[in-house]
Amino acid sequence: RATKVKENSSKMIEGINQVEEKNTHKNALIDDVSNAAKEQTIGMSQNAEAMGQLEKCTQENASIADTTNSITKETNSIAQEVVNSVSKNNFEVKKII
Repeated sequence: RATKVKENSSKMIEGINQVEEKNTHKNALIDDVSNAAKEQTIGMSQNAEAMGQLEKCTQENASIADTTNSITKETNSIAQEVVNSVSKNNFEVKKII
């Protein structure tokens, strides 16, 4: 009977060791999933920040394009006035000898 108790105790210890080993493996997997989720959260946050920066740059570019368009129209208007003024006055070009 003592032998049977000893065998049962050994089997119980072996079973407990297997459960402990599986729990260790399970905990490692949970840690991996947790770390992956944290990394994904960081990545999503960085992505959102980058999108915000792109939006800001887009708005700045649109403002610059609008200003450039205004300057171009004004320059064109001035150039047209110069051409009209020259045409009205019929300036003669003289050669300098």
